[in-house]
Parts: sequence; structure tokens; C-alpha cells
Amino acid sequence: MAKRGVVVLFVILGLLMGHGLAQSPEQWSKNLEVDPAYKQRMSVSPTLQIPPKIAYLNDSKIICAYYDDAIGDSVAAGSRPRFHVLEIDAVSGHLENSLSFSAADDLAAIGVVSNGFVVLAGGELSKYDIDFNKTATFSTPHITGGHVNFWALDVPPGGSQIALYRRSDTGKDQELIRLSNTNLARLSDEKAPFGRDASVSNSSYILDTTQDYCDDCLVHYLADDVVFVESRNRYFIESTAKKRLAKGGLSGWALDLTHAFHATRLAFLTGRYSGFEGHVPTSVVGKVVIIDWSLKKVIAEIPVAVSTGNPSAGLRQSALALSPDGTQLTLLLDSQLHTYLIGSGAR
Repeated sequence: MAKRGVVVLFVILGLLMGHGLAQSPEQWSKNLEVDPAYKQRMSVSPTLQIPPKIAYLNDSKIICAYYDDAIGDSVAAGSRPRFHVLEIDAVSGHLENSLSFSAADDLAAIGVVSNGFVVLAGGELSKYDIDFNKTATFSTPHITGGHVNFWALDVPPGGSQIALYRRSDTGKDQELIRLSNTNLARLSDEKAPFGRDASVSNSSYILDTTQDYCDDCLVHYLADDVVFVESRNRYFIESTAKKRLAKGGLSGWALDLTHAFHATRLAFLTGRYSGFEGHVPTSVVGKVVIIDWSLKKVIAEIPVAVSTGNPSAGLRQSALALSPDGTQLTLLLDSQLHTYLIGSGAR
């Protein structure tokens, strides 16, 4: 196993000169390696780790989902639980409940709904309430009729329903399934074009293969009538009626896009290589950008500098989450979890 690169995170706080942006003071930080499975994850080479995911369940609870092994390790793992979900106190950073799942591929996922959360892993979609009690399941078989199924999960804005996009390894059999957020009852299903992932609203969906907005774009629903569009080196936010709300530049792509459940705020991480020794970069510099699309402006930025012994990993092992009211942001990079105060709530 390759030795893990040493990663150091520096976050510059205070007033960002020249931007007139509000302060984003750090509330607390936590090293997740106190969790044994997360510590095992950190023994894997950064280039082989599967990116983690974090999300707010409510103002007081955060969940973190991650694999403890490397890309492609599902066969060796067999039925061993390799995908984990941690509950973290959003006020103190204290680790609380945890769940573990087997996973036949590297596509396990989590999603927050209005009354709990769902986990896609182990051949089923499982619904949990905010106290980590399982309340419902929906079968998502890995193999059907001798063909492999690939499943993708999304939660439309508002969290009142759940969307599953299924595609077969034949490349000719795809469908979008909508489920109730209470008992995972099937609400509807429809045949869909080929894609690898889908961003879903309560009445429509956009695949990652779409070219409706521009070539080589990724499009994400922020609300039923608002989308975030990213392409290399630029982004824009617009209504589904094509009214431009905001735009800006990127250093590459918008990583770890997240948006608040009850506020018109979104955040993403963008960065570039820096500090070359010969032809090898020694660090990545970037920033977390927080935007209020109803105000049509950037409301905060948190500069980030990462020194890494394995630059090919870049910022791939990061994750972001905004609290439901958009007043707190949590950043995970490597094993370090940091929470910041962003300011007043939805406006």
C-alpha cells in the first residue's frame, strides 16, 4: 500500500481584503481518525480513496459517509461492511451513532430528506429517521437477469421525495424512479436516456450527459426553478427560464457543491496547483465560495491551502455541507473536519 501523503490545512480567517466579505470564524474542528473505520480509510493511498460525503441532518446533527478501503476493493471485501455513516454533533464535533454497510461497487451514497436520511448501499435503499432508526427499505439489486445495475441517488429540492437513476451495463436500459420520503413507496418511474448521474427536481431531471446549457457542462438543481451550471474555469446560476442570477470564474471545476435546505445559499470548493519543485507541484491553493443566489452575490470566501506529499490526489478527498439555514459551513479535508459561522440566515 502506498504511503499516505501528509496533508496540512491552513484556513485564513477574518475580513478578506478587497472583497468586503463578512468574517467566517471557525467554531470547532475534529480529527475523524478517532473513529476506527475512518482511521483504516486513512491508511489507503489518497489517489485510491473514494471521496467522502458530509451533510447536515438538521441544525444539530451532521452525517459523514465514507468507504474504509480503496477504489475497486468490493470483490476482495465480499460481504464485509466497507461503507460507513457517522453521526456528528454539529455544535461540539462529538461522534455519536454509526452505521456500516456492505457495498458491491463504489457507488454507495447518502441523501438527506425532510424527515431523516437515506443510504444507498448493500443492494437496497434504506430510510432512517434522525435518531438512526431504520424505517423503510427499497430493493436496488446489483444484478438483474445476468446484467449489472448501476444506481445513482438524488434528493429533489425540499426533500419530500427521493429519486433513483438506474442504468444497466447493456447501455440500453435506464429508468428514473421517484419514491416517497416516508415509506419509500414508488411514486412513479419512467424510461430515461443514458447517463451516469442525474440531478433531479420535483418535476424534471437533468443527466450529466446533457448539452442543453453548453458543451462539457455539469448542471445541478438548487431549487425547482434554479440551476447551477459549471464548466471548466467558469460557473453561472440561472433560473430554468434562462434568467442569469450570478456568474463567476473557477480554478478548474466547482468541487463538492452543496446548498442549504431552507435558504438560498450554496457553497463549493475550487483550487489550483502551486509551489512547484521542478515539474512537481507541492501544494494546492484554493477557496471555499459561499453564494446567496437571491442576493445575486458571493457573501463569503474561505481561502484554503493544502500541502501534500501526493499532489495527484489534489483536493479529491474533500467534502462540504451547509446547515439548513445556511449560517454554518462544514469542511472535511483528509481527516480534518472544520465548522465555520457564515452569518445570518436566509434572506
